[in-house]
Amino acid sequence: PPPAAGLGAASPLVMAHPTATPLPSHTENEGYLITMRMLTRCTRVYRRDVSAAEAFFPECADAAALKQLPPTKIIVFEKDPLRDEGILFYRRLLAAGARAACEQHMGLLHGAGLAKPIVPEFSSQIVSSLAAFASAC
Repeated sequence: PPPAAGLGAASPLVMAHPTATPLPSHTENEGYLITMRMLTRCTRVYRRDVSAAEAFFPECADAAALKQLPPTKIIVFEKDPLRDEGILFYRRLLAAGARAACEQHMGLLHGAGLAKPIVPEFSSQIVSSLAAFASAC
């Protein structure tokens, strides 16, 4: 298949070991829908093959690998424990010279973009933002 023209990431899980180096959003937003314990369990799903585990997480990528990514749009939510991971990923992409954009939606929890029945106006806004980004790629 052809390479992706762009990458969209909402609430990205960036860190291979999120509890080893806690970020402010890990504690500020603990328990808003998800917990750090839940996130640690999620990372284990991707770390079954320990020898290849770190290659999966953007936190572990070097600048050369990050620069090879297609244009990337990251969406984070204020009340999400993963907020700062997404922002960290965005800043690392920029530092590597990759094309990246990041937007934060205030007052929303993890996964708010998928909760159309609960917050339809925000869900539609997020989908529209990703669609506009995809069209520009």
